[in-house]
Amino acid sequence: MAIQTPRPVADKVSTINLYGDTMIATTGVHGADIASQREDELDRLCLEFALAGDRAKSFAIDLGCGSGIQGIRLARSGIETLLIEQMDIRPAIDAISKTDSTLNIHCLIKDARSIRSDDFAKPANIIFSQRFIHYLSYSEAGRLLSTMARVAAHNGQFFFSASGLHSELADGYPDRTEKIAQRYAYLHPKMAEKHHI
Repeated sequence: MAIQTPRPVADKVSTINLYGDTMIATTGVHGADIASQREDELDRLCLEFALAGDRAKSFAIDLGCGSGIQGIRLARSGIETLLIEQMDIRPAIDAISKTDSTLNIHCLIKDARSIRSDDFAKPANIIFSQRFIHYLSYSEAGRLLSTMARVAAHNGQFFFSASGLHSELADGYPDRTEKIAQRYAYLHPKMAEKHHI
């Protein structure tokens, strides 16, 4: 997981964490849209890698992208980008594309658990996923990562993060002591309610 530096919090009542994020709902069960509120170290590392490469020949995937903010950043840097999300974000992405005709951005509306390598027309140089994979069981995540490894270009890079046992979400987590392959449970009810997960 990327190291995140806390920023000053102006109004602790309306924030959901020590970074000052507020609740911008996604599906209603997948937490807050954090990416639309701040850019963190993983976002920056991904963008630095993208900008250092041949952007005209690059292809990026933003997996479990939420509102697609990081994918939009990648597309604005000149990289063809595929956003993958189970929510239908196409109307919002279409609206953005209409204001900037140079964006080469596409959407695949699909549950990540059913993604197959033939969903992709070409190898990806960048495969990005921020705060998403922890919604999958260990075996589901393993299958998805195997699929994405087959999709990756020979010089492709993965940029992934997940909330873990050292985050606030682990407070009262019932499977805290389980081995990782069996560690898959709902959050403590207070954390689930607070974060809309």
